[in-house]
Amino acid sequence: MSSEFWSFRNGTGEMSSDFKILKQLGNIKPLQEIQTLQQAVQTVSAQTHSLSVNERARSQDFLALYNMTIDSKRVMNELNISTSSHLRNLDTKTSNQLSNLESRQNTTAADISNQLKKLKTKTYKQLIKIEQSQNSTAADIITKMEAKETSDNLTMTMVQKQINKNAERVAMTAHPSTGGTMANTIMKFDDVKFNVGITNLLSYKTTGKFTCEHVGLYLISASVTSYTSDSRFYISLNGKFISLTSIGSHSGYFEHTGAVTINQKLNLNDQVWLHAFGSWYLIHGLVSKLAIIKIK
Repeated sequence: MSSEFWSFRNGTGEMSSDFKILKQLGNIKPLQEIQTLQQAVQTVSAQTHSLSVNERARSQDFLALYNMTIDSKRVMNELNISTSSHLRNLDTKTSNQLSNLESRQNTTAADISNQLKKLKTKTYKQLIKIEQSQNSTAADIITKMEAKETSDNLTMTMVQKQINKNAERVAMTAHPSTGGTMANTIMKFDDVKFNVGITNLLSYKTTGKFTCEHVGLYLISASVTSYTSDSRFYISLNGKFISLTSIGSHSGYFEHTGAVTINQKLNLNDQVWLHAFGSWYLIHGLVSKLAIIKIK
């Protein structure tokens, strides 16, 4: 800007000199050209003055920038001094902390080593005790297992016997094949419709007596039909009456049915039969029946 200013100033001076020379030489030119030249000189002067003002403004800006640079440099110096001091203090503090930490670590390592030795000794003793206890326990377990095996074998034998016993199914359903007058005698229900587990069936049909071949609990059920008034019958076990059933008491010719059901434990070779009490007429066929079932 300074260079341009001096260039414009020199040009203005040259133009003023040229104008004076032309005026002295008496070179006659039109008045309009002279006025134009004067306006150009005035314009250049105004531009020169503007450049001068701008130059002074720029000088002020450069001065302010210079002052800011000086302030920044001062602040940086102060910051460097403060940072250096802080770093020295931090370095000293860190060095002391590291020394203390190293000392504590050495002490802790020694304590851990001692504790590990104590733990190793204690663990070894406990392992010896556990081994001794396991040996004793193993012997006890073997003895108990042998006893348990013997007990289980006995139990299984008993269970198997019970299963076999429970599997002994015995059942029979029979009807009298012929009717007639019964008078204090054994009632033969010789028409056997169903039976299982009975090997002496022929003896039963002949005698009318059911003979027990498998010990157990039995259900004995009888249903007898007659048109005789005051007719009755017993269930006999080995000749001993264990049940009395009345068929009916009436006047006239009517059919009546008497029924009974009992539970009875039967031992081997026990005999069960139906016995007529008094004298009355038994109606045969499906209306009269005897059922014997082993339930347990």
